[in-house]
Amino acid sequence: MDRLRAIEYFVRAAETGSLAAAAQLLDVSPPAISKLVAALEERLGLALFSRNPRGIVLTPDGQAYFVRCRQILSDLESAEVALTSPSQSPRGKLAVGIPPNLASYCVAPALAAFRAHYPDIQLHLRRAYRETDLAAHSLDALVALAWIGRKDLIAHRLAQTRFLICAAPSYWARTGMPNEPDELARHHCLVYRVPDAMALDTWQFAKEGTQRVVHLEPKGVCDEQGWLITDAVAGGGVIRVIDLTVRHHLERGELIPALTDWEATEAPPIHVIYRRAQRRNPRVKAFVGFIRDLFAELESQRLPKTSSPLPPTPKPQWWRRRSPPSQARARLGT
Repeated sequence: MDRLRAIEYFVRAAETGSLAAAAQLLDVSPPAISKLVAALEERLGLALFSRNPRGIVLTPDGQAYFVRCRQILSDLESAEVALTSPSQSPRGKLAVGIPPNLASYCVAPALAAFRAHYPDIQLHLRRAYRETDLAAHSLDALVALAWIGRKDLIAHRLAQTRFLICAAPSYWARTGMPNEPDELARHHCLVYRVPDAMALDTWQFAKEGTQRVVHLEPKGVCDEQGWLITDAVAGGGVIRVIDLTVRHHLERGELIPALTDWEATEAPPIHVIYRRAQRRNPRVKAFVGFIRDLFAELESQRLPKTSSPLPPTPKPQWWRRRSPPSQARARLGT
């Protein structure tokens, strides 16, 4: 068994949630993926996936192994980039699309380090949200908060996000903190509107098999999550926000999370996406290695801390009901 190849096949199958999708991504046959994953399970003496009619799902052992293996592959890619001689240093323009909230709170603070390591790459960051923006905006790569639907692109899962229900200390002092999700209906909730689509004013929660759905009458609706965060920090109300984007506000006590014993469901994964033709582009390879290392670090620093890696979230119904490509399509993550 080619152990490294088996690990790569396993990681891609876990990222895509499908042996067939992983095979298409890697340009191999589905039986090749299945054979090596099965050999890996036999070597470990563990089941890495459970199979059901809808596809494959990581077992608890598989989830733990996936986290370590994904980091191993990321480290290997970084090592290969680091061995590039100065005369072969990637150079030229690199156009990357990214939602503004991820750019502001996650990526931009690390760009000085990227430029120091790759001084000959001229990085162009552009506001972008969805897979079709790769062609529409002539992007080399896209960092997206999204459940990936297309199989003709290469997509690496960077992180699984988590929703936090947050407000400023001054707001909680005025209103009191909710103990149950249903109590949010009486609060000043500020909700995100998917650009060109619906306001996400239905918040879903889960705890120990119990499901709660809260239909809000929001006090504010906004299609820029950075504005929502600023509004909440000023005491304007309660927001449902991606944890990786508010870590510094949490550290400084400017936002306080509530309902932490409940899971606010439907949080999207983060992917870096690029076309197959770019798979050997040295600038794209350099950026992918950088962004994977960055989000691995951000996940390790998330607040509140988690005792185990976050499992992938299923694609929610509202995402499936987005407008077709010929119409204004929904986007997540401004």
